[in-house]
Amino acid sequence: MLKSVAIITLVSLLISSIVISPSCSSPSDKPANADEITMNLLQAVINTDFAGYESYFAEELRDQLGTEQDFLEQVTAIKDTYGEYVADSLSYSGIETTEDGQINVYYDAEFTKGNDVQVRSVFKERSGETVVIGFWLERQ
Repeated sequence: MLKSVAIITLVSLLISSIVISPSCSSPSDKPANADEITMNLLQAVINTDFAGYESYFAEELRDQLGTEQDFLEQVTAIKDTYGEYVADSLSYSGIETTEDGQINVYYDAEFTKGNDVQVRSVFKERSGETVVIGFWLERQ
């Protein structure tokens, strides 16, 4: 009886760990420069620096970012929605690797219109190099 309870408990723990984090990776899978790149992307948004912002993205994605005017409109919408970024509030909160190899790195950040903003940088390994393929700010 005790042996069957132990087996059921072990199987339950195994199943719950799979259900809770089906595609999570260990923090060691986080690109070495993810924190720096994310902060630089956030700074580029804060400072409305389109050239700095687009320079971090994979070359083939830069055309999809739109024009500098599109970027300025997005920055205005971000500031209208979240307010101004609170300096030094960016903090790492987790990582997830998808089946197709995308590495989603999550951060929490404070803005003047609320403290519930999640910053997500998306990376992908291409030809031995880690490139940025996405960057989002979203309410948690």
